[in-house]
Amino acid sequence: MKEGKKLFEGLGIAFSVMIAAIGFFTFLFLAASAIRTFLENRIIENAITSVQKGDKSTLGQQSIISSSTEVLLNLKRREISKSILDLEIPGLQNGKPVSSDEYSYQTFHDFFSGLGWIDSVQTTLWHDKQVSAFVLPPKFEWKRVDSASEINTEQACVRDECYSVRGLELFRKNREVPLPEEVRGRAIMTLSVAALDTQWRIAVVTKEDEEFKTWVYAFNGEEFKNLRGSGSLFSSKYIGTAGMGGNDGGWFLLYGGYEGKALQFLSDGSVVEIPNIFNTRLMDGGFVPGISKVGYGNDATWFVWSKEAGRIKFIKLFQNGKSTIDGAVDLTSSISSNIGIVRRFVCNGVVSGKSLRCNADLETVSSSWDFNDYGFDNSKPYTIVSANISNNILPVHRGNISYFGSDGSGKVTISLSNDGINWDVADNNKEIIFKNIEANRMFWKMEYTPASNPMYSVFFKSVKLDFKLKR
Repeated sequence: MKEGKKLFEGLGIAFSVMIAAIGFFTFLFLAASAIRTFLENRIIENAITSVQKGDKSTLGQQSIISSSTEVLLNLKRREISKSILDLEIPGLQNGKPVSSDEYSYQTFHDFFSGLGWIDSVQTTLWHDKQVSAFVLPPKFEWKRVDSASEINTEQACVRDECYSVRGLELFRKNREVPLPEEVRGRAIMTLSVAALDTQWRIAVVTKEDEEFKTWVYAFNGEEFKNLRGSGSLFSSKYIGTAGMGGNDGGWFLLYGGYEGKALQFLSDGSVVEIPNIFNTRLMDGGFVPGISKVGYGNDATWFVWSKEAGRIKFIKLFQNGKSTIDGAVDLTSSISSNIGIVRRFVCNGVVSGKSLRCNADLETVSSSWDFNDYGFDNSKPYTIVSANISNNILPVHRGNISYFGSDGSGKVTISLSNDGINWDVADNNKEIIFKNIEANRMFWKMEYTPASNPMYSVFFKSVKLDFKLKR
């Protein structure tokens, strides 16, 4: 009887120990899962912050995520930004995880806000940090003009009839011109006017319910015509002024807020939005834009500059022979290197051919300058080569690349390599199977042969690579 009792007590103790062990290991598993989730969330938050700030660090320049479906699903649910993360994530189909015992998935993005993931020694294409893009090296000349009239950016004149903005009111000489009835009584924040060949354009920015709405009108000196028909043309979370410029053959509008919004109005009356150029870095907190157009039709070149003292900007927009703007290059730094430190810099005159007349106010004197645009250096082929973007010890067996940009009528060849020696030409979004099955690195390369027209340039804005590592 005693022996049975001892046996029963022994079994009870063993069962208790087993239950305690199960509880302990369950606690360890839950704690590890919680720590993993916490660390993944911190990595994601840091990556988002770094990318938004244009950081050159690892998190700022790449989004490399191992095949953790929880992380991928989390990113997809957040829908951080289509400009930061492509929502079609490798390893997911229709938002559901794809299991693979054979491969581990990784994805990489570079938006060229810096050169942290570029091999600067082998790369010869010109990097524009402010626009965050690769373009051909720009060619131009600043030439001082001895005798030139002062540029007046306060007036918009068609022949001898001029309109100006004073505060939040529109004037013709000293007579106030009533604004369109649909914006009267609203909280008007900014007002701007621009002259085309035969008409004017008026832009009114109002604030309504923490949103800033832009109303745009064609004005012939007698009546206003809302370009949308009625209501505002677009809205923004940020206050700004709409800068406009061009001619009857087409004009351009840039909303100069913290985030820019660019619209090109074509000769047929249609309007297209120009994306992926006026990012927060290029806008630099926002400015009052001036717009100048040189040329007509598909050969037009546009220049954006700032009307504000102390806010110097000079940005060139090019069309590559197309009907719409295809790319941009920031030439602001060329002002200080060729003219000097200026307090205010404005342009509004087309001299001849591809020349633009500008005025520069230095500390004590003012001077006039012609910007002679020679396009880009198309005298030789150019290359971009990446650094190694794989951070895993597993061998890379497959990869594909997608990229955003324009070829500027030149020839673009993209190649991938998993060892930096053997390269395979890769079509956009076509998977490559690497021959070296032991290599565990990942590189991409772009080789560019420019077009014969020096006014055309590649505009290479971003790359995304998906690759599979053999488990």
